[in-house]
Amino acid sequence: MALLSVKGVNKRFGGLQALGDVNLDVVENTCHAIIGPNGAGKSTLLNVLVGKLIPDSGSVVFDGESVLGRQPHEINQMGISRVFQTPEIFADLNVLENMLIPCFAKRDGAFRMHAIESVRHEKDMIEKAESMLSEVNMLDKREMLASSMSRGDKRRLEMAMCLVQEPRLLLLD
Repeated sequence: MALLSVKGVNKRFGGLQALGDVNLDVVENTCHAIIGPNGAGKSTLLNVLVGKLIPDSGSVVFDGESVLGRQPHEINQMGISRVFQTPEIFADLNVLENMLIPCFAKRDGAFRMHAIESVRHEKDMIEKAESMLSEVNMLDKREMLASSMSRGDKRRLEMAMCLVQEPRLLLLD
């Protein structure tokens, strides 16, 4: 049985058909690549998979449950995590604070920015975040402000933020 099943997905933006009858099955513990030129709809498909866009028609089922109509944070809670083309991190927070956000979201299902102070004092979350930072060779940068990092380090941080959630499906755009 497929972990992810996409059937007949279509998405139009005005007169432009971005996705036309897309079908895809992803079995657990496999690696797939979606290739095509710029404008082919690759990012649009990923946006549909994570709930940022709703398709005009078709179905998207993850682990036996439809993701259509769910909010992105709900789909993330189901086990789908995404790395974006341009790193989406919190520039005004340091590296460790960025890592604590997905730790908190995985545990509690949502995150409120005012909660960062209380999360900072939760030893288990800090250990989990630091362990992942160590895996991506960024532990020594945990106090660095994210906005001051190189683009490559921002990408590694975003990847670590996804991996710390232990997703069942990781999407790389």
